[in-house]
Amino acid sequence: MDSAPLAIILKHVNFPGATVVPPHDLQPAWQNFVGKPVALADLKTIARNAEAIYAGRGYPFVVVVPPAQTVVDGVVRLDVIEGQISDLTVLGQDASARRQATRIFQPLVGMRPLPAVAVERAYATARATPGLAVAGALRRGTKPGGMDLVVEAARDPWRVAAGVNNWAARPVGPWVATVQADYFGASSYGDQASIQASTSPDFKAQYGFQARYERRLNAYGTYADAVIIAAKAKPGGAVAELNLATNLIGARLEVGQNLVDDGVIAISLKAGLDINDQETLVFGSERLSREQLRTLSLGGEVTLQGENLKASASLEFRKGVDLLGASKAGDQDLSRASADPKAAMVRWKFEGEWRVASQVLAARFEGQDTGSSLTTPDQYVIGNQTIGRGYQPGSAFADSAVAVSLELRRPGVKLSRSIKAEPFIFVDAARLSNPRNDIERLFDRRDLSSIGGGLRFDVPGPARFELLYAHPSAPPLGLGEKKPAPTVLFSASVGLKALADNVLRRKTSGATR
Repeated sequence: MDSAPLAIILKHVNFPGATVVPPHDLQPAWQNFVGKPVALADLKTIARNAEAIYAGRGYPFVVVVPPAQTVVDGVVRLDVIEGQISDLTVLGQDASARRQATRIFQPLVGMRPLPAVAVERAYATARATPGLAVAGALRRGTKPGGMDLVVEAARDPWRVAAGVNNWAARPVGPWVATVQADYFGASSYGDQASIQASTSPDFKAQYGFQARYERRLNAYGTYADAVIIAAKAKPGGAVAELNLATNLIGARLEVGQNLVDDGVIAISLKAGLDINDQETLVFGSERLSREQLRTLSLGGEVTLQGENLKASASLEFRKGVDLLGASKAGDQDLSRASADPKAAMVRWKFEGEWRVASQVLAARFEGQDTGSSLTTPDQYVIGNQTIGRGYQPGSAFADSAVAVSLELRRPGVKLSRSIKAEPFIFVDAARLSNPRNDIERLFDRRDLSSIGGGLRFDVPGPARFELLYAHPSAPPLGLGEKKPAPTVLFSASVGLKALADNVLRRKTSGATR
């Protein structure tokens, strides 16, 4: 029986089969039993202790067993079976998905002992591969300590979505429609090409186009990203007689590296170059301002994913540089005469969601800080598209800012078998400030806030709708203008590709029945 003492007094334990953990490091597993009579149950306890040491080193796929043996002079043998993936089986109908999954998981085969970090890295790479979905399971292999990793891989190469909202400033909106198409490529570690077009209903007040290409470069989370933007705005209303027009051409080049991603915590670093050429004309052809900005950035992000908590935090340092014909301080056509195109700033952002029972508290905290006068495109702007719902975008702006948005949500309220609602209430607040050496500042410091609430609806398709009421607290600039009236904001987004797939699936299912 396990509890029956053996005819030995333990003096030493050998661990044949151990390769990555030296014998000295396994000594804590058995040192408390030295000089004592041991039972089989004690040997099993020592084996579990040794497995725990392996697991603490990042090798959870290890088994330690006491084999049948003849004990001589109190020396016991415990066999270490270091687990490894001996076979990889990749299933799925899409050949590109199978090839991508094989490329990602094949390096795990033969690693002995199999480290948990390698498995986590492989799944993180799969999650980050655009358009790829995988599910894996381990089965007993044919070799001692061997496991067969079975991966089901699928790939949906297209995603098309459309949306509409009334969040834009009234002179160039407020209604804007957007269409976006994403194509997930079949490169070894995944790539994504996206195009997006947006416009006001009259196709004149504003319209824009964006193209983006992102490519994963290896199995370790290195990526490169390129974005090109072109947009034009012709405000109407009170300034229509000035025939103003703003033209924007911009680009961003970015490289990044995922340092950690185990499904719970992810840490990444990125570096980028922003190119922003913006020109404003008056009376159709007279140049009012022109800025050519070149900005280098370096930042990092940490995300946390738990059962009842999701959070992310990012920090970015930005510095204007004299590159590719960049504007310089003192140029006559800057939008702000005191602005420094080479100014430095720090931006930060935190977002989190905490679920407590049936409620969700969502928080967003962001801002930027600088000691310089910034060009107009670099200033922090409150409004419907950032923080400060109920204020028109661009109604208040500053060089530095601290802003917070809090929401209390009640998700999952069923309106029917398929439609769910999410009522919520919110408060937005921002403190805007400008350096005292900014001769063009409209204020030193300005506090603004808004409160409100609304409903979000999720409809199978998938489609999502949002309707909210926002009540601003004060005039945006405090220069004698009126306080904005309460407003009702609406947005809708529909996954067109998913909607078409669902319709086709239902038709096929009906025909089959």
